[in-house]
Amino acid sequence: MEKVNFIGLDIGGTNLRGGVVDLQGELLHCEEERIVRTSSEALFHQLSHVVKKLSLREGSVPIKGVGFGFPGFIDHSTWVVEKSPNLSLIDGVNLTQSLKGKIAYPFFIENDANAAALGEKICGAGKRSHNLVFLTIGTGLGSGVILNNRIWHGAKGYGGELGHITIEPEGRICNCGNRGCLETLVSATAIVERALQYSRAYPSSTLSSIDEKQLTSEKVYQEAVRGDSLARWVLKETGTYLGIAIANIINLLNIELVVLGGQVMNAGDYILLPAKKEAERRAIKGSFASAKIKLSALGGNAGMVGAAMLAAQQTGYLRPGEL
Repeated sequence: MEKVNFIGLDIGGTNLRGGVVDLQGELLHCEEERIVRTSSEALFHQLSHVVKKLSLREGSVPIKGVGFGFPGFIDHSTWVVEKSPNLSLIDGVNLTQSLKGKIAYPFFIENDANAAALGEKICGAGKRSHNLVFLTIGTGLGSGVILNNRIWHGAKGYGGELGHITIEPEGRICNCGNRGCLETLVSATAIVERALQYSRAYPSSTLSSIDEKQLTSEKVYQEAVRGDSLARWVLKETGTYLGIAIANIINLLNIELVVLGGQVMNAGDYILLPAKKEAERRAIKGSFASAKIKLSALGGNAGMVGAAMLAAQQTGYLRPGEL
């Protein structure tokens, strides 16, 4: 078989990561840059520059396609971003038109969490699964659904936005404009807000001594490891809300696998164990018994690898279900 490579770009709210990936899903080279936020035009020039840099890294092996994972709600009939809660400079932008003429290869566009879900399906934790849901928990909560080996998009591409299902009708306002979305309860942002709120009532906690501007979800996790009971409670409550969402997913889809990724899941069992416990408590017994809940195998590379594998599929080098 001809040796070929693909480029995948994972565009986040703060950074973008691009990689050269071979047909077996191995990441060969990687570039990471802070996103230029001056304008959408500047961002697309940056993306073009990253693709050019990556294409020179494997000069002897041809690049056959480029996949882009963009954050936000993308209309697949027009490729216009309806709204990107964490990268507002692409709101209303036609992605295809913006990239046209700037990329020297066939290129393909996907929501970033969908691309990551595809990466886990083909090369990661979901390699032997035909149906899975991937939740990536970072600043916000992204999600992708794979059904019968294919990304499920819904009618126009907005399907699978589990981070924006309503959990608390009168809860916090979400970046999407709604109130009480799952993302407002299960995310790095939610962990920090919960820690700040609770620490005011518990001054004995080490969390109360950390400057508000310096507090991060990572620091909450570090204090939990050191034995701070409030930090552990904050993570447990986050896991409980996550478990409610997982139970809803299992009850709705009778899914065989739920994969959890993103920086927040670096907290491991402090979130994972209460999530599993709550999911089991709320899910239909038989449906829960047939489901597995796993941590991501690709970690922060899932979006890049998935975007590259999208390009491999769309150019005909890889069929859904292969690998």
